[in-house]
Amino acid sequence: MKESKIKNNELKKAIVTDAPNFPKSTTQLITLTNQNSQATRPKYVGQKIVYQNQ
Repeated sequence: MKESKIKNNELKKAIVTDAPNFPKSTTQLITLTNQNSQATRPKYVGQKIVYQNQ
């Protein structure tokens, strides 16, 4: 496979963009969707829950 190098300034141009404008209700819809899908649970996000006995 051929390797290629990307210069830092080219990478910045590709990554840094203005944030898109979404309607106000978008955040609420995304939050509700995540809760329903339960995709943001720790076991799917890669977090580990440690319970300690007190």
